[in-house]
Amino acid sequence: MRKKTIQIAATVITVVVLAFVVYKIATHKHHFKRVNPAFKEYVQAFTSGVVSTHTTVKVRLVNDYADSSLFGTPVTEKLFSFKPSIKGKAIWLDSRTIEFCPETKLPPRKFYEVEFYLSKLLKVPDSLKNDGISVSNHATGL
Repeated sequence: MRKKTIQIAATVITVVVLAFVVYKIATHKHHFKRVNPAFKEYVQAFTSGVVSTHTTVKVRLVNDYADSSLFGTPVTEKLFSFKPSIKGKAIWLDSRTIEFCPETKLPPRKFYEVEFYLSKLLKVPDSLKNDGISVSNHATGL
């Protein structure tokens, strides 16, 4: 009789835990956003998806933009926006790649929405001017 009671209790606990996990997955409010495909004419690659807490955010343009005198120097214009906010600085790595370096490592298990304001650098169609390249990143504990 005692063995049956333990089995029933273990089954109930398992069902409750599974129900909680399914509920958390089903109600998870963070979604990775799709990037407007029109940006591919201007942006070759960018950081997105699940990233390390020690990551930087990079955007690589299709064509050269920055002069070699700008390499490694902080960008004065605000080209990146983060939700939640992240303090840091952006620098040009080369003529096509800009990198945002957070001041501190990112907290683990957090979602970030990142916008990159391409229209502050390049002439883009009106349909792309008000939008930044919006990407969701999830910082892991790595």
